[in-house]
Amino acid sequence: MDSFRYVQILLRYRPRSEGEIRERLSRRGYDSENIKDVIRRLKQCDLINDLEFAKHWMEYRLSYNPRSKSYTAFELKRKGVSQDIIESVLKDFETVDENDIALRLAKKKARNMSKIKDSLTKRRRLYAYLGRRGFSSSVLRETVNSVLNN
Repeated sequence: MDSFRYVQILLRYRPRSEGEIRERLSRRGYDSENIKDVIRRLKQCDLINDLEFAKHWMEYRLSYNPRSKSYTAFELKRKGVSQDIIESVLKDFETVDENDIALRLAKKKARNMSKIKDSLTKRRRLYAYLGRRGFSSSVLRETVNSVLNN
């Protein structure tokens, strides 16, 4: 399959960063010259743009699958987005309060744990759940105390 056609199919599922595309193409065995050509063509057609990808990823994370800002920044870095772009996108989302995100997640999780009677188990599970989503210990403590006291 033509490398450009392969990438077009990938982009139908979701937007991708330049780094992701480079990595996918190299895994498929395409040479570096071919990869450079595909990236150039994709940029000309405006099919990849790391800044737009990073904004989209942040919005997705905040709306559908919330994580902390630091965890989302880590994900973007892992996807090959440059640090400058990550910092720029994080500035755009400064108004987002991580405490609100954590509280929303914790309340939902606590409703699912309504059958658990032991408060220590509930506390431990909420801490672990929010911790896996990258929230800081201060946010964890405040959120878990708030949810379990209400």
